[in-house]
Parts: sequence; structure tokens; C-alpha cells
Amino acid sequence: MKLLIIIGAGGAGKEASDIANRIYLKNQQEWEFIGFADDFIKVNSFVNGYKVIGTLNDILDRFDKNDILFHCAIGDNKIRLRIVELLIAKGYKLFTLIDPTSIVSKSCSIGIGSYIGPMSFIGPDVQIGKGCIINVGTSIHHDVFIGDYVQLCPGARMLGSTHINDGSFLGTNSVILPGVRVGSWSTVGASALVTKDIGHSVKVIGVPAKEF
Repeated sequence: MKLLIIIGAGGAGKEASDIANRIYLKNQQEWEFIGFADDFIKVNSFVNGYKVIGTLNDILDRFDKNDILFHCAIGDNKIRLRIVELLIAKGYKLFTLIDPTSIVSKSCSIGIGSYIGPMSFIGPDVQIGKGCIINVGTSIHHDVFIGDYVQLCPGARMLGSTHINDGSFLGTNSVILPGVRVGSWSTVGASALVTKDIGHSVKVIGVPAKEF
């Protein structure tokens, strides 16, 4: 049996551990969630009922790569990118968490190590990259492209044929109108309405959203 370890025992890690537990109880997968890796929380502490086993380096030294699966539940997109790419380069396997309450089209593709939160909707022909966080109650409609290491906060809405490039952060209840493109590593503020394309590494807020 494979052992699942969640990297990060903060808020995202707590929610990821709940999803891991629900998936296991529903499907009885051939893996077991055994706890967290965290560089800042004391080893042997309990978070959401599960133990912090050690730092990431501790765990890489302790376990054989063929025995473990990792899911990186760290909210900072750049830190998540760094950790996931390191694990991939070292040959470790990434685990994708998809909550059983989400609705995911059969024609959707989801990259390794991504997280699909409770009560999310993902429509036909959606492409989601690796290491993404698609949070609770998000709605991603048909033909949307989402790059790697993107984060959608709770309640974000991607309408048809939108294109979200790598590393972007979409705030709670933000809305991207049909066909609009969001550049790499950009930030869309909470409740913003994005009506036209925005560039790379910019921040927008408001209705309609404007750069600031």
C-alpha cells in the first residue's frame, strides 16, 4: 500500500487532509494518508487529527520514493511550483486530490498534483495544469484553459473559453468573462469582474477590473 503525505499543515493542508479522508472512505483506494510534511510546525504535532511526520527533507531521507505519494498543499503559488518541480525531478509521484462532491466532466483533463475542492464544477473540455488549487465552490465552464500552479479562491467563476496562464491567482468570487485571457503570474482581486484581457504579472481589482 502506498503512503500519502501532504506537504504543508496550514489551512490548505487541513482542507486537503479532509478530502483525502473522504476519498479513502468512499473508494477504499490502495493508499493510506499518514500525515504531513512541514518545515515550520513542530514534528509529532497533530493537525486536523493527523501527525506532522517531519520536514520535507526528513521525509525524503526516511522513505523510499516507491512507497510514497505526495500532495503539495501550500497556498503560495511560487513555493508550490518550487516544491512540486523538485519532487518531479527527483522521481517522486504526485497525487491529485478531487473531492467526491465536485462535478467534473469526463472530457476534462487535470494535471498531476492538483486539488479540486468540494462542490466545484468543471465543465466539458476544460484543461487544468499541474499543481493547481481549484478551491471550494468554483465554477469552470466549457473549453477553459488553466495553466500550471494557478490558484482559484472559493467561488471564483471562469466562463466559457477563458484562458488563465501559469501561476495566476484569482480571488474569492472573481469572475472572468467568456474568451478573456489572464496573463502568467497575475492577480485578480476578490469579487473583481474581468471583462478584457490582462497582461502578465499585473494586479487588477474592481468592477470592471482595472490594473493598480
